[in-house]
Amino acid sequence: MKIGDIYRLCKEKYFIIEKMEVLINDLPYNTLCLPDDISFSKELIEIECLKDAYEKFIQLYSDLILTHVDISSEKYDNFKEAKLRLLAMMECIINMYEGLGIPSQERTGLDVKFPLNGNFSDFRKNIDELDFVLTKCPFFQNDNETLQFSNVDIGSLWLTFTVVGALIGGSILLNNIAAFVDKCIIIRSHYLTTEKQKAELEKAQIEQKEKEEMIKSLERFYKIAIDNAIFELEEITKYKLKDGEERARTEQAFDKLGKLLDQGMQLYASLDSPEENKVLFKPLEMHYLGISENLKLLEDKEE
Repeated sequence: MKIGDIYRLCKEKYFIIEKMEVLINDLPYNTLCLPDDISFSKELIEIECLKDAYEKFIQLYSDLILTHVDISSEKYDNFKEAKLRLLAMMECIINMYEGLGIPSQERTGLDVKFPLNGNFSDFRKNIDELDFVLTKCPFFQNDNETLQFSNVDIGSLWLTFTVVGALIGGSILLNNIAAFVDKCIIIRSHYLTTEKQKAELEKAQIEQKEKEEMIKSLERFYKIAIDNAIFELEEITKYKLKDGEERARTEQAFDKLGKLLDQGMQLYASLDSPEENKVLFKPLEMHYLGISENLKLLEDKEE
């Protein structure tokens, strides 16, 4: 997770955690009463350095808020200790980030986890490929919104883009990007499956003519998958490709982004983006895992 997102989560959830208290009234069996506005902060479990402390705190908290239980002073002291430890760790993160003087303004945008392999030439090439996808793909053209490079964040390498012109309640551009990435992952999965099947056919003990016909059929099915993905994108984005040039650029964007996804690139709505945009990117997390598994299967087969 980006350090900027870690900071914002800690800043947002600190006072919620601070308010999470066990209140005991004078009713029989030490019934526990809690303020109605207290809510859990499950996002903190995604912060690796806080995971253990957060899980311990939540476990102790959950044990104590059960009704009609007798609370020992030891259990309560353990809860208080876990809470103070978690708050201290969150405060340390907040102070460190603010001490670095990094801007922390809210924004609607796109965060790109960039793949790194130690080769600068490949890094430069990948930047060019991403630039083509974001600036040349017809489905990302919008009269009211533009994607503007904002900064580079740490926590692996994250490229940060801000959507300029986004209206309150969501971003059409982010919606279109999420839809495109979703279709791109599906197309890439089809491609990897097709390549695996073609490799199997090449080794098959059948006549060359039959082999070529079957390979052509596989390629035809792959082309149909691309056609279907483009048609669905036109329906989702309400943008109809104008001509063969736009279609060619779309297919190029599929290919370029697909290769970047193979290398580990991931795209998410920024933490401060409207919830309706963030939820569009959440299913992509499982797809990222799926394409990685397919790529590994293909690599294993080649070996």
